[in-house]
Amino acid sequence: MKATPLKLIAEKIAESHRLVITSHLRPDGDSLCTSLALAFATEQMGKEVAIINKDKIPVPFKNFPECARIRIGQIPPNVYDTVILLECADVSRSGQNHLKGYFKINIDHHYSNDHYADINWVNPQASAVGEMAFALF
Repeated sequence: MKATPLKLIAEKIAESHRLVITSHLRPDGDSLCTSLALAFATEQMGKEVAIINKDKIPVPFKNFPECARIRIGQIPPNVYDTVILLECADVSRSGQNHLKGYFKINIDHHYSNDHYADINWVNPQASAVGEMAFALF
């Protein structure tokens, strides 16, 4: 029996030590809050996790204390084991320039996704990527 993307993602997170989470340009509440939830959950597993987005956090989310941990800029090359991309139909949607060579996990609920990553979990039936993260953890 073939492993599901959900099981493959859980296994990859379990074997990774340093993860980075990013989401789409002009992040919204779904991508920001899901990034924070995934970071918290993986840290509870003893993982080192960073959240790095290309674009600034929009109002009203920039006033949420938890959002202060989200760094703005580029993910540096060769620092993390795994990159989790949220709601990015393709890599360019993240605005990140240094992802070549990284193991990539693509989690998205939009049907337009290109399935570009090493593990792709695309579920257009999900109402939000947060719903998918809930199922993961």
